[in-house]
Amino acid sequence: MVKARKKQAWKAGKTSGFLALCAALTALNGFAAEDAKPANDAATSPATKAGPDAKTAEPAPANPQKETAPTDKTESQSSAAEPTKEGKAAEPEPPAQYNNWFDVSMGGILVDGDAPRFQHQQQFGKDAFGGVEDFHYERRLGKKSSIQVDGAGLYDQDHYKMTLEYVRQDVGFLRGGFSKDRVWYDGYGGFFPQNQRWFELFDNDLAMDRGKFWVEGGLLIPKWPEFRVKYEHDYRDGTKDSTIWGDTTLTGGAGVRSLVPSFLGVDERRDRFGVTMNHTVGKTDLEVGINLERDNNQDTLYVRSQPGEGGKNDQTISQQNGVDSGIFSTHASSVTRFNPNTMLATGYSFTALDSDLSGQRVYGASYDAVYDPTYQRRSTDVGFIGLNGGADLKQHVFSLNFMHSPVTNLFLAPSIRVEKRDMTSFSSFLATGPAEQEQSAWGNSADGLIEVSERLEARYNGVTNWVFYTRGDWAQGQGNLKEALANASPSPLVAPFDRDTDYYQNVQKYTAGANWYPLRRLNIDWQYYHKVSANTYDHLSDSTLNSGASSDRFPAYYVGQDFTTDDANVRTTIRALNNLTFVSRYDFQYSIIDTAPDQLSKVQSGQMFSHVFSQSVTWMPTSRLYLQPSINYVIDRTETPAADLGGGATGLVANSRNDYWTGSLMAGYALSEKDDLYAHYFFYRSGNYYDDSATTMPYDASATEHGVTLSLIHRFSERLRGIVKYGYFQNRDTTSGQHTDFNAHLIYSSLQYRF
Repeated sequence: MVKARKKQAWKAGKTSGFLALCAALTALNGFAAEDAKPANDAATSPATKAGPDAKTAEPAPANPQKETAPTDKTESQSSAAEPTKEGKAAEPEPPAQYNNWFDVSMGGILVDGDAPRFQHQQQFGKDAFGGVEDFHYERRLGKKSSIQVDGAGLYDQDHYKMTLEYVRQDVGFLRGGFSKDRVWYDGYGGFFPQNQRWFELFDNDLAMDRGKFWVEGGLLIPKWPEFRVKYEHDYRDGTKDSTIWGDTTLTGGAGVRSLVPSFLGVDERRDRFGVTMNHTVGKTDLEVGINLERDNNQDTLYVRSQPGEGGKNDQTISQQNGVDSGIFSTHASSVTRFNPNTMLATGYSFTALDSDLSGQRVYGASYDAVYDPTYQRRSTDVGFIGLNGGADLKQHVFSLNFMHSPVTNLFLAPSIRVEKRDMTSFSSFLATGPAEQEQSAWGNSADGLIEVSERLEARYNGVTNWVFYTRGDWAQGQGNLKEALANASPSPLVAPFDRDTDYYQNVQKYTAGANWYPLRRLNIDWQYYHKVSANTYDHLSDSTLNSGASSDRFPAYYVGQDFTTDDANVRTTIRALNNLTFVSRYDFQYSIIDTAPDQLSKVQSGQMFSHVFSQSVTWMPTSRLYLQPSINYVIDRTETPAADLGGGATGLVANSRNDYWTGSLMAGYALSEKDDLYAHYFFYRSGNYYDDSATTMPYDASATEHGVTLSLIHRFSERLRGIVKYGYFQNRDTTSGQHTDFNAHLIYSSLQYRF
């Protein structure tokens, strides 16, 4: 297998053919009248991503030199000011509007280093590409009908779409289409710095194809009920990385560490069919609907354990997980507007789910191996075959929302939501172990919940330049969970247990905020909320003892766990000058987790806090130039008392840090009435890596990313526009031991024709 890392794969097509195409279209465009440029002809070349689909980061700068009319007068222009027979001057014809377009593009990538990591970060393939980037055609068919077609197709980027729509005014519509896109993943595992251990066991160039086909129709006749029918088929197919890494002892004497890469094979299908009806009776809008859904997921987890260690230590594991489910749901809702200040909304939904389970976990010499009871494996290598089971879910939800303005400038909105959910499940399988050990086992569970949620929201804008709002959210839940796992005979393969637990949940959240406009050029927004979630567990029965002498206390070990969160943010917008705007934002969040194990005192088991600082500036120093820099700094920490344990537990659990910087600079300059230049720079840096590999596996990230693109846009005419773009991207990653570093170059060009 040829490794994707550390290779240069310049596969871009030659650009001379594209330049010839530009010249040919420019010449052909002379046969078309050069009418006024459409108002929406803004530059849309790619910026932040390497690919041609990123079209949002480069707004067109103001161009003081407006495009002039063609030198040669057309017949309509020469007669526009001449008097008619009635003696009045004829009005000039309005400029043509080009509502249709056809975009073609081509380009390629040169990657020096880890191509899969480049694809994952930029979500753009490393190969040469080309095709139709965007196509739009619309046309009226008489006075009341119209059609519209949209499409795209980029070869070697697996980006394809087509939609068609027919609309008949006062009758209805029919639309449908399909799409297919690719998502790239990087299949590498962990890096162990003690002995520079790094595994590459399979092609790390992983990708997932996602697509859908859909058709929808609607009957929209005035004063009649409105009907809509829709069918949609979705799928996911491919491979992606998994964080369930395999273990190894090749750590230079540091013991067992989980750093061997693994991946998922995904094959998922979903079909959905829905019918809705809307109708207005007096002041009330009504809606009812029915939805049917069928899901079929056949996924496989591929894991390698102790590769290269010989004998029965080197194991290849394939775990197939199959879920085939059907969902039926129906809903009804109403919205009644009694007057401009009073509104009542109600809703009800029912959902029923029925699913079937299948699967197996097989140890073998290769992926997707057939189960062999004589295959040599370790005593801890327990698998299963013949998984059979299912689940049944019933859910009822009712909601009531009321909005009223009792006095001027004050709005109140109380609401309530009630949910009842019941779920049962069962499974059976044959557990498999070394030395031809096999054991039948089965399990079941039942979970029932009733939850009531309330909300009261108030908003007041009776003070000049102020808007105040506050909101209270409450939820009370009560449920019961039963679980059991049994086996046919005593065996170390399956540990039986059973539990019966009543659980209670009480949630409170209080929010307050305000918007203040003290000056015409200044506004300040702030918000704060406090949230408490208290969970209590009453274990009516538990087969796993929770006493000090017990070596297996889960499940049914915790008797309580509380989460408390405080969150505050403030945002300020200052328009210092007509061409200069500052936007600043600060966010703070602090959470603590208190846990009460059975027969032990409650302790603070964790705390999380984050600070987010953001600043952006928009400046247009001249009518030709704009600049938009921005910067963000994030401090994100998770701490636990387990990190301070001593003895044999020293260093086994580490606190988590996820601090990082991001920055960007966008700029645009109008070179002339036909040429614009755009530049975009992006920066990311994290420095959290800490080498604690002597006791555990270091996971915290330290990396630096740079990306810069430069685009030139030339308008050959009002109908024809071309874009040429160059991009450079760099990644340096300490956590992976620099194995995922890369330098990448992008060359991209596109041509857009409007008609």
